[in-house]
Formats: sequence, C-alpha cells, structure tokens
Amino acid sequence: MINNVRQNMIKYIGKKNIIPNLFLTTFIVISLFPMFWMLISSFKSPSEILKIPPQFFIKPSLINFIAIFVERPFLHYTINSIIVALTTTILCMILGTPAAYGFSKFKFHGQGIIFLLIISSRLFPPVSFLVPFTVMFTKLGLIDTRLVLIITCLFSALPFFLWLLVGFFNSIPSELIDAARIDGCDKIDTFFKVSLPLAKTGMASGAIMVFIMSWNEFMFALAFTRINAKTLTVGLFDFFMDDFVAWNKVMAASLYSAIPAIIFIIFFQRYLVKGIISGSVKG
Repeated sequence: MINNVRQNMIKYIGKKNIIPNLFLTTFIVISLFPMFWMLISSFKSPSEILKIPPQFFIKPSLINFIAIFVERPFLHYTINSIIVALTTTILCMILGTPAAYGFSKFKFHGQGIIFLLIISSRLFPPVSFLVPFTVMFTKLGLIDTRLVLIITCLFSALPFFLWLLVGFFNSIPSELIDAARIDGCDKIDTFFKVSLPLAKTGMASGAIMVFIMSWNEFMFALAFTRINAKTLTVGLFDFFMDDFVAWNKVMAASLYSAIPAIIFIIFFQRYLVKGIISGSVKG
C-alpha cells in the first residue's frame, strides 16, 4: 500500500514537473520583488515609507511623481536622455550596419585583427577609460554637453551592435547574394535590396538593446555632466541629501526612468529573442 502511494507520488511529481516549476516560481518572485517594492514605495508618503514593519497595502498617491517634476528639472533630464539614446541608436545603425555587412560578406587584409580591436573595447571595464576620456573631453571643452554622452555611449554600444549584426549577416545564405549579383545587382544594390531587408529583425533587436543601454548609462553621465546635460539616471541623486534620503521620491523617479525599458521589454521582447537567436545560427 505504502509503496503504491510512493510510486504514484513519484509519477505525479515527474509528470507535473512540480519541482522545476517550484524553482522557476521562486526565481521569478525573487527577481520581481525589487520591482514590486519600487512600485509600491513610489506611491508612499514620507511617513509610510519609513514605517517598520513595512507596509505592503497602502493608499496610493501621485504626489511623489508630481514632486519630482516640481522640485527638480526632470523634464530637462528626460529630454537629455531621449536625445542621447535616440542619437546613439541612429548612429549605431548608420555606422554599424554597413560595417557589419562588410566584415561578414567581404574578405580584406587584417580583417580579423581590425574586428578584434573594435570588439576588444568591450573586454575592458568602462571605468578603465574614465581618466583618458576625462583628459580628452576637458581639453576639447565637451564636459557637460550632450555630445560627450553620445560619444561615450557610442563607444560602448557600437561594438556590441557590430558584433550582433555580423552574426546576423553570417546567417544569410551566400547563395542569395550570388543570385542577386548574377541578376545584375552590384555590391551596393545587393546590400540595400537583398541583405538589408533580411537583416531588419537583427537591426531592430540591436537598436532596441542600444537604446536601453544608452538610456541606462550612468557612470559616464555621472562623470561628464553637471547641469546642462544631466540625464535621468544621474538626476536620481538629486534626492540624496546630506542627512536625509527622500526614498519615496527616489523610487518614483526610478520607476519613471524605467518606463521606456519596461515598454521595450513588453512590446518588443519577441523581436529581441528572434533577432539574437537568428544571428547565432547560420543557415
């Protein structure tokens, strides 16, 4: 009797995958809890956010979201973030797409070394470039300008975009390129009429990733901006006082700054996955 019950339980657990689902559920809860805490904290009053034990059920209020725009120039920060992220994304697409196509479909002297040198910038921690960038941008008078953020974001994002697109162009069969040339297309026509339409999914996924990376850039924005070019990620520190931290406003500002990334993940997740998988498999 006991053995039959034990065997039935083992079959049930194996059939329903309870243990894997339990681990997956636990992982999801742990991963999403910081987002949940940020969400409810952004609607709390100063007295509610400091209560011990913490309150999970509150009466939500929009006063914190109003305060971040009234007390600090968050609209200006938002405009700076949008300009930097969009400009970096567009430049990556303009510069990275033809470069990736060239590395993928053409052979030239020193190709591997040049590609390795471009990608190698991602092998070093960004903080290692902080001192040379500071000296260079100070002498050029670019500190506290949007241009300095665009340059640094492009420096960080372009190698990733290039690497992603090279893998994607490698997945395009060479027979299609050869057939287009037999039909009379030159190299430029082959790129625009054949390869580019087939690579649009990879370009879209790369552009989304570059936008999110540029939007969330913090270290270079903190080092090279003061007031004029300050972005949202740095603007969060406006609520860190000498003797007090306005956590309710920090959480509201954090939630507000995370909205673009959340929108991209919700609506464009399938394009991201499809683009990355397609670029990793040839044929």
